Amino acid sequence: MNTETPDCMRDLLLHDIRTPLATVSGYASLLRRRAAKRQPHLRDLVRYLDYIEAAGQRAEQVLNAGVNRIIAEYGGTISVEGEREVGAAVTARLPVD
Repeated sequence: MNTETPDCMRDLLLHDIRTPLATVSGYASLLRRRAAKRQPHLRDLVRYLDYIEAAGQRAEQVLNAGVNRIIAEYGGTISVEGEREVGAAVTARLPVD
């Protein structure tokens, strides 16, 4: 497998990001089920939220490392405006408390 092409790098990045995203999804689903049964214990809720936060941080690290490697190997930049647009799009999809 040639790992030096942009397509391969993209595929590896997508593969590596799936694990933390699956963790976020799984624990969020678990929290929802526990809350629906009205059986959440505060200690468990905090622990599951810690797992979700850690998985989100891992996803961010994987993405940053992948993007930085792609930029270093193939050139290009990501503008501050582009980062803000992505951040705004993600924030817009988050539920409001």
